[in-house]
Amino acid sequence: MDPAAHTALIDRLSQGHRQIDRERLLIRLGVNPEDCLLNVTDPTAAAWRMVEYFANRGRLDDLSRAAHASILRRLVWLLTWSSALFALGILALLIAFDLWHIQRRLCLLPLHQPGLADFCGAHGLGQLPTAPERLAWAARPPGSCAALRQYLAQFPQGAYASPAQSLLAAHATQTHTTLVPATHALPLFVPTGPLHPSRPAAEQATRARALAQAQQDCQGFAASGHNHLRDTTLLDPTLTCVRYTNGFACSLTATARCALERSVSHVTEHCDPQPPR
Repeated sequence: MDPAAHTALIDRLSQGHRQIDRERLLIRLGVNPEDCLLNVTDPTAAAWRMVEYFANRGRLDDLSRAAHASILRRLVWLLTWSSALFALGILALLIAFDLWHIQRRLCLLPLHQPGLADFCGAHGLGQLPTAPERLAWAARPPGSCAALRQYLAQFPQGAYASPAQSLLAAHATQTHTTLVPATHALPLFVPTGPLHPSRPAAEQATRARALAQAQQDCQGFAASGHNHLRDTTLLDPTLTCVRYTNGFACSLTATARCALERSVSHVTEHCDPQPPR
């Protein structure tokens, strides 16, 4: 090795290596550092001893190649860590300013879910709901507008507040009509009617008049259109008949039972049962 290269190697070992790097270099070359450096820590003195040690053993080229490779390894290590730190810095900026919604993307990674998403929601990251809000949203009955109003009252600024308001704004109403049985009782009096040749005929005619009058009275409940008359019956009819010279005439007291069906309307609200994504 020429003197210039010799001097360059010494400079490389003294300036481009720390003491620990020189010791590692010796170990890599199979030399005990204590045999070569003799506890010398001054960079220039240590480099001279290493060059002299390997020159005396005809291995100076080995030392030169190893020293050069060691510097390259350090450069690669520095570049690797610099790149990693740079990448971490860029990632930190992306997260801090939530560029391209990276907070939400990271929080929704399939890793320890739903714990990760709940953690983000609790710390205001990624516009995700907190655990109580997420559970409340998932537990609402499908299509229930009342549940949406309850959610908005509990979480007015929640992650699902905007979708909930949209669902409420697009709600639909339906009117359902059901028939409910109902019964009304009316007192009934049928005065004495025309004469009939026999008592049975008079009683039969009086009952017919009583039933017709009861049906007419019960129709009054259906006049509003909210009730439908199904049947009319006479309860506890009492006949009073009188015999005349030319026939029989009867009167009747009873209770008119009006069997009705009452129309009851129910208005229901319905919101989209599908939760927004």
